[in-house]
Amino acid sequence: MTGAIRFRALVLSGFAIGICNVQVAAAAEDEKPSPIVQKVLDCRSIAGDAARLACYDSSVREMGQATASGDLTVVDRDQVRKAQRGLFGFSLPSLAFLHGGRGHHDEQDDDVQEITAKVRSAQRNGDGGWVVSLDDGSRWEQTNAQTLGRWPHAGSTVTIKRAALGSFKMTIDKNPPVKARRLQ
Repeated sequence: MTGAIRFRALVLSGFAIGICNVQVAAAAEDEKPSPIVQKVLDCRSIAGDAARLACYDSSVREMGQATASGDLTVVDRDQVRKAQRGLFGFSLPSLAFLHGGRGHHDEQDDDVQEITAKVRSAQRNGDGGWVVSLDDGSRWEQTNAQTLGRWPHAGSTVTIKRAALGSFKMTIDKNPPVKARRLQ
C-alpha cells in the first residue's frame, strides 16, 4: 500500500470514527446505530488494507449522501447541550440524541439542571403573578401567588432550576424563588 493510500485510509478511518461518536455511545448502551453508520463501523473488521479502504470509501460516500439528503443527521455533544438548553422546561418524549446518546430520559441524567438568562420583558398575569420573556426566547410564568419584593424588569437576571416532580423554581434578581412553568 502506498503512503498516499495509507494516509487516505487513516484520514477516512479517523473521520468515520469521529463522526460516529454519538452513535457509538448509543451502541454501548445496547442501542444499535443506524444501518448507514453500522456499515462504516463494520469496515474496521476487514483485514486487508485495500478491501478495508474500499469499504470505508463506499460506506462514507453513502453516509455523505444520507447526510446531504437529510436521512442521517449527526450531532456532537455541544449541539446536544444547546438543544437541551433550548428545550429546558418542556416535557418531551424520550429522544436519545437529546440525552447524549442514551435511549432513556431520567431527570437525574439531564445535563441541564438550570438556566440563567436576562429578562427581555415582564408583565403581570391574570392571577397577579409574573410572565417573563427571556433573552433566549423562552417565556416563563409564575404559578404561585408569592409576592416579589423587587419587580422584574428588562435586564433582570433570572435563574430557573429543576425542582421536585418535574416542577421548576424561578429566581428573579435576589427575590426568593417562585414556582414557574414554561409557556414557550
